[in-house]
Amino acid sequence: MRKWVTLARHNRWVRNCSITETSDGTGKNHRFTATIRGFRNWKIYQGRAYPEEVGLVIKLVRCIRDKIEADESAAVFTAENEYCRSEEELRQRIEEVNSE
Repeated sequence: MRKWVTLARHNRWVRNCSITETSDGTGKNHRFTATIRGFRNWKIYQGRAYPEEVGLVIKLVRCIRDKIEADESAAVFTAENEYCRSEEELRQRIEEVNSE
């Protein structure tokens, strides 16, 4: 079992949110979790941390935040909370959040 190490807490990427970036110690696998408007442990993404994926992580967190700000009984609270594992999954989840 790998021990995940916190690399950074990105508090300025998205207003009213904190995105925590952790690594499995090898540097090949990263996890991004978020605290969005005080709601903790949103599992966002696990995988490589290239600029394309990081950009999509930011976009997804922004979409979830916007849904919560629009309506605190938003469907995002009942949606599955699992890590996306690819760029395609991130894009799909962004579309799902936007369509709710």
